[in-house]
Amino acid sequence: MSAGETVAGRAGHAVPSARGLPWRALIRFALRDLRRGVGGFAIVLASLALGVAAMAGIGALDAAVVAGQARDARALLGGDLELATTGRPLPDAVRADLAARSTAISAVVDLRGMVRLPADEVRARGAAPGAPVNDRALVQVLAVDAAYPLVGRMETEPPIAGSPAAALGADGLLAEGTLLARLRLAPGDVVQLGGADFTIRGRLIAQPDQGGFGFALGPRVVIAQAGLARAGLDAPGTISRHMTRALLAPGVSPTATVAALEAAWPAESWRARTLDRANPGLAGFVDRLATHLELVALAALAIGGIGVAGAARAHLEARARTVAVLKALALGPAAVFLVYMMQMAVVAALGILIGVVVGATVPWIAAGFADGLLPTPILPDLYLLPLARAALIGAGVAIAFTAPALGRASGVRPADLLRAAVVPLAARTGRRGILTGLAAGTLVVALVVGGAADPILAGVAILSIAVALLVFRAASIGIAAVARRVRVPGRPALRLGVAGLR
Repeated sequence: MSAGETVAGRAGHAVPSARGLPWRALIRFALRDLRRGVGGFAIVLASLALGVAAMAGIGALDAAVVAGQARDARALLGGDLELATTGRPLPDAVRADLAARSTAISAVVDLRGMVRLPADEVRARGAAPGAPVNDRALVQVLAVDAAYPLVGRMETEPPIAGSPAAALGADGLLAEGTLLARLRLAPGDVVQLGGADFTIRGRLIAQPDQGGFGFALGPRVVIAQAGLARAGLDAPGTISRHMTRALLAPGVSPTATVAALEAAWPAESWRARTLDRANPGLAGFVDRLATHLELVALAALAIGGIGVAGAARAHLEARARTVAVLKALALGPAAVFLVYMMQMAVVAALGILIGVVVGATVPWIAAGFADGLLPTPILPDLYLLPLARAALIGAGVAIAFTAPALGRASGVRPADLLRAAVVPLAARTGRRGILTGLAAGTLVVALVVGGAADPILAGVAILSIAVALLVFRAASIGIAAVARRVRVPGRPALRLGVAGLR
């Protein structure tokens, strides 16, 4: 039969031969055959939708947190750049050089201290029957200068007008509500900090540069640097962090400014932070959490892939007669492979679409739940890159697990397919199924490892998943081999059960 010849169908319609079969005919037949029933694909839809939704949601949430940090980077850092030193202030010469390169600078000191109640207040509280005497608390002290804050404003109750340092003076402080509640204090009360008495001027609600500080052992209190000298807290040997923040002129690069300072003062040491590292602790935590959650989602998707493979195998077994007729009509293995790959692609695309839509809503849901829990806001938006990456990973998993079954069915002879109802098919996967599965698996590995914050961890996790799947496969082969050699006398139900394992 030549390439242009046709084979007459039973109803007299012309059926194109395999070599001349156009793509449109393949697509039309695949969709028409799919309309006969998709009930067996429920596991495919569920597995892909859940796995893709988890990966898309995690990626979108990570992007929303990063976007929130980028938007508030200046406020989180307290300026365009920061030079931090430990136990000593920034040298005057370096500070003068930084001031010459900047439009404004501010220096703050962060250290620990102890707040105590005055002795007469302790005695008065102890005189009340049954009243517990909680007279001291460890606090994190922030000493600010007259220029603080360079960006944003400090929220207090009652509100402070103008510079916090000017409002506090040498004997005033602001305290977080947790400290006030713990020591049963109120604005106007007097406490001891270091070697001096301070009057509580108000409750600290929020500060603009909260991303610039590390782990705090106690509630935050804010004093002026004149109060720091009066209390004697920053004595030699004290563990303190001196942070000098700067605002730069528009268009001036913070990274280039830091590099110029390092070149000008090679003998001095400091820790520099710029806008891209406004809150490195939170950024690192979010990246690590996203990586771990994404790997959990990938493991769930891989386990779901076993169900996808089973659904594909069951669908092809149910269509065995149709495949046999197509091959008897000279439709080659490649065309059969493409027909049923298109069917699986339609079902997989539906599951992936459901997962992407669900994952895209995660930033909006998280923004409602996590409001106020993070130092940076979560910016809900439609983040296309993580959604597209999750969709591609889902498609790769679907192809990797269905291609072997499709290759095995397309390589079977028509006579074997017609006997499939009574004789199990025993065909090899074939080169087409193996290569397609390997290509899809390689795509999944590249997307996961390339997009992970920790590529080594992602690679180890993928290797572990692959080993686990191989162990499961080896266990199933071993169980079937043992079942073939076991002879179970007695109950028919038990014999049938063991026979099913073969």
